[in-house]
Amino acid sequence: MSRQIVELFFIVLVFAAIPGPSNVLAFRNGAAYPFPKALTGVLGHLLASYCYLVLSFSIIDKLSQHLNYDKLSLASLLGYLFLLYFGLSLTKKQNLTKNDTHYSLHPFILGFMFCAANPKVIIFYSTIISDYLSVIRIEYYLLWGMIPLIPAMVICIYTILGRYTSLLVNSHIILMISGYVIVSISVYKVVENLITVLD
Repeated sequence: MSRQIVELFFIVLVFAAIPGPSNVLAFRNGAAYPFPKALTGVLGHLLASYCYLVLSFSIIDKLSQHLNYDKLSLASLLGYLFLLYFGLSLTKKQNLTKNDTHYSLHPFILGFMFCAANPKVIIFYSTIISDYLSVIRIEYYLLWGMIPLIPAMVICIYTILGRYTSLLVNSHIILMISGYVIVSISVYKVVENLITVLD
């Protein structure tokens, strides 16, 4: 089980590190606000992540009562196919810049809203829960509860970077590398779940 836990945490870390809307917002908050106020955006994101985690658990728990393990593997397979598509979209050339638009809302509210408005978050949580539920039982609340802390730590790093750097240098290269890493992980998990479904 320890290998699967390390694998799960690694996948969460990779997906959290991708420069997405929440990370760019954290970068901007670090540059725009005093550091303690900017860090409240991390707390807002963390709260939204826990809401999504609980929602994903309730969905998967209800499904697992009516579906067998093979059907859950099929749900995981579909989720990883979506994440594969997402990874491929990142490999196309694009750039991220720090958004200097003025927001009147508090960073905590913005952090919550940016995470809550991202549908990929619930797809991601539902995918990893349905994939690892057979190995890491739902009763391990502490272990599952640690998962949203990983994106929160990554967002905290982006906030610090925003505080001490002026722009996202070569962000298209970062996005492309992130995309290829996600594609590699997703292909591996798609093949793994496909074997399970076809067995």
